[in-house]
Amino acid sequence: MIYSINAVNPDSAAGETFNYVNWKSNLTAAASDIEQDWRNYTGCASAMDYLRTKNFKVAPATTYAESTKSAELEVIWEQVTDCIVDGTWNCIYAMSDGQFNMLLNKMINDANAYGYDKCLEWCEQEAARRHELEESVRK
Repeated sequence: MIYSINAVNPDSAAGETFNYVNWKSNLTAAASDIEQDWRNYTGCASAMDYLRTKNFKVAPATTYAESTKSAELEVIWEQVTDCIVDGTWNCIYAMSDGQFNMLLNKMINDANAYGYDKCLEWCEQEAARRHELEESVRK
C-alpha cells in the first residue's frame, strides 16, 4: 500500500478519505441515544472526523521511557490507585446525592492522605521530561 488508508483521496470531490468506513454514503444513523448525544455535542459523525477537526497529531518518536518509581512511591501509587478505584465504584452505587458527596469527599481525603500529591508530582515531572524530548525532536 503506497498511501495511508485515512489519507484524503485527491480524486474525491467531497474530500473523503480512501477509507470507505468514513465515506458520507456509508455513515449510518447513530446506534444509540448516547452516540447521537455525542454527535450532537461534538458536531462530528465519527471518531475519525472528530480527530481530524481537533487537529489530532501523533506524538513524535523520542527516547522517552518512563522513569522507575522508588519503592516508596510504588507503595504510595498502589494505595492511591486502590483508593480511587474503590472510591469511584462506591460513588457509582451511592443511594443518594448526600451519600455520593460523602463518599467522594472520603475518597479525596484518603487519596490525599496516602500521598496523591507525590504521585501527581512524579507525573508532572514525567510529562515535562517527555515534552522536552518531543520539542527537541521537532526542532
